[in-house]
Amino acid sequence: MDFACDICNKTFTTKYSLERHKKNVHKEENIIFEKSYFSKCNSCINLSFKKKTLLIDYLNCEHGMSINKEINQFNNLTEFYNWKMIHELEEKCKYVLNTGKKNCKDGSKSYYECCRSGAYKEKDKKERSTKSQGTKKINLNCTSLTIL
Repeated sequence: MDFACDICNKTFTTKYSLERHKKNVHKEENIIFEKSYFSKCNSCINLSFKKKTLLIDYLNCEHGMSINKEINQFNNLTEFYNWKMIHELEEKCKYVLNTGKKNCKDGSKSYYECCRSGAYKEKDKKERSTKSQGTKKINLNCTSLTIL
């Protein structure tokens, strides 16, 4: 099955190649994917995004949701961890480091995501049974994020 670009009619053998072409050639950043990603719009059926930032942009533009962005500066890691601990207590949330540091052109970044983001993955060999309350995972991406 071939995938055709709806802008220039060029064909590709994979959906990934088509998406990469649209992003690189046509500079189409806000590509909406048919594949089911965790960054989904709760209001729109079958609408998901590859990146959480694209979902946030979509929610701002299409649904008029105001998602606040807060910029803080810290002198050292201890100061950041103290702020994070206080913020988590006040907001009754928890941020976890899901991946290692990402190298960027302006230095490295660490992404702390809401612990409720993502899907629960059941382990094959469980040493203890699942909690009776179930999991706190929401099977979607929470839009809350802290970048260090």
